[in-house]
Amino acid sequence: MTSAFAQPPPSVPVDSHQFLDWVNLMYHLEIAKRLLANPESVLNRARSNVERWAPVHAGTFSAHALEEWRILLNTKSVPELVAIITEDSDEGQRLRQSTPFTGILSEKEREEFWRRYALQGMTTTSAKPVPIDSQQFIDLVALEYHKEIAALLMMDPDRVIEEARDNLRRWLLAYERGTREAWCLEEWEQILDRYTVPELIAIITEDSDEGQRLRSSTPLVGLLSPEERKEIWRRCEKMAVF
Repeated sequence: MTSAFAQPPPSVPVDSHQFLDWVNLMYHLEIAKRLLANPESVLNRARSNVERWAPVHAGTFSAHALEEWRILLNTKSVPELVAIITEDSDEGQRLRQSTPFTGILSEKEREEFWRRYALQGMTTTSAKPVPIDSQQFIDLVALEYHKEIAALLMMDPDRVIEEARDNLRRWLLAYERGTREAWCLEEWEQILDRYTVPELIAIITEDSDEGQRLRSSTPLVGLLSPEERKEIWRRCEKMAVF
């Protein structure tokens, strides 16, 4: 585990799968320390997560992933689990994408982890300044906003996802089923139900036309303070031309 911590962060943008895979590996190295120090507490939390999530994801691909983790948690020894969650391979990445090891770090520890690792890649992907009165600028603000939401997703996924689901339930009451607005919201319902946290982070920070389309109907609102939103705007203004 020590050698992996010593590796410098990859020089890739935060919206790439390579960067997310690296951050996820660093996170699980932290979990591995706690698993070795206090295995009963960590395993109980992971098993509880699997039991709580299983009904929500019944009938989806994620259900198969959760069942796989249920078997691993109940059949593997602590050293074997440590090896599994810290394996730097395609198989290790696959398993970490549906990890049940969430809610184990304290809020302070999650914030420190994010500052130490994830924020090293939080740089804009905009190649050149954009006009401040353009759609490009609005898209840039939305992308930078969702990078901040990505940080919250890494730190407290249950709270962020539940807030998004609450927003969708409330908004769908205002639109008739079959309308374009309702379709966009239903698409987000499917995304939140189907994808893991690392996959959600990749989706909401993807710098592409598809990423912009999804961000235009995002349910991930109400999560930042007014001052935090103003700071994003100020940061984007520095990347714009007037």
